Amino acid sequence: MSEGLTKQDLKTSEERIVKFIADIAERSDERFAAMDERFAAMDERFAEVMAKSDERFAAMEQRFVAMERNLRRVFALGVREARRERRWRREIDENITRLSAAQLVTEEKFQGLLDALRRGENGHK
Repeated sequence: MSEGLTKQDLKTSEERIVKFIADIAERSDERFAAMDERFAAMDERFAEVMAKSDERFAAMEQRFVAMERNLRRVFALGVREARRERRWRREIDENITRLSAAQLVTEEKFQGLLDALRRGENGHK
């Protein structure tokens, strides 16, 4: 041992070191307890946020399902309308063709009438 330190001094120093370490451990325990409380509060808040997010997601999913159903309905209506339009245009084309043919027959008959009138025929033989 050194000349200036007694057993009592060493024991006192040892007690002070042990007390110092105990104080540090106690403060660390307090800090860890406070951190545990903050983490528990954060965990609870996170759970609340996740629950709200899940609710919002479910609501959005329902809206998307409804939108998809509406889009399918709109597309089906569009396809039916396009088919109806094609059918209508085909009927118009057929009617125009018939009308054109009838017009040609009328023109031929009218031309025959004009020719007969020019020749002086009245249409009777």
